[in-house]
Amino acid sequence: MVPTGSFIPKTIKILLAEDNPVNQEVICEMLISIGCQVQVVSNGQQAIDALNHESYDMIFMDCQMPVMDGHEAAHRIRSLEQQKGRACIPIIGITGRAVRDNFEKSEKSCMDDLLGKPFTIEQLQAVIFRRTGFHSDDSIEEHGKTKCSEQPSFLSVPTGNSTDCLDIMALETISKLECGSNKFLKKIVTIYLKDSPILISEINKGIQDKNPEKIFQAAHSLKSTSASVGATTLSGLCEKLESSARLQLIDDAASQLALIESEYVRVVDALNSFIINFK
Repeated sequence: MVPTGSFIPKTIKILLAEDNPVNQEVICEMLISIGCQVQVVSNGQQAIDALNHESYDMIFMDCQMPVMDGHEAAHRIRSLEQQKGRACIPIIGITGRAVRDNFEKSEKSCMDDLLGKPFTIEQLQAVIFRRTGFHSDDSIEEHGKTKCSEQPSFLSVPTGNSTDCLDIMALETISKLECGSNKFLKKIVTIYLKDSPILISEINKGIQDKNPEKIFQAAHSLKSTSASVGATTLSGLCEKLESSARLQLIDDAASQLALIESEYVRVVDALNSFIINFK
């Protein structure tokens, strides 16, 4: 837990490697809200390229990305640092599946820590303080870290609609990043509603093509973004499909997709209800 009154100076520079648009926006906004400068890239190769042109105090690296995943990128970054005699930049793996194999992979690829998505801003702050030492006992208010640290709940549950498929606290966490204006939350929900049907279509295509890797990638992405917008049941269903795809159990995938599609309809209805009520 980060001590009350700690803050991150605005001089700290973060490189965020994350391919998912929803997660890019949420994590980036979290980092900015606590005073970080952030550059966003979409895969491990782009992260390596960015390091050839700019220096950073810390790297947040998604473990599962196209082109080059976070583990491979971290390994190559460490090799480059050794070759050029550079100090090691703290690399934090971020994953939607924080289990033992990912912790073991992160250690082998020389990552310094691992955060499981979705994570809170307090968890994000804690790992930054722990790995970089950027902190102060000065007032949060003086440094503008928190615009509205003691705001009440910002969201009211729409009446006449079923929203039990959503974790309202997850939505409130996003809302609080802009002090309850809900503009940023609406942006995140809009991106989710635009991208998620594409991911469901990719899952279906992967099933038709009997391509477990395609199923895995799309289910993994939908799992992560669904968790970010509070659709925890949907995220759980996607995780089960992800596991089936990893084990190449294609015969189970069609029935699992049917459950995902059914739950997704409920999630879309609930999120649309919130959008209508956003101020």
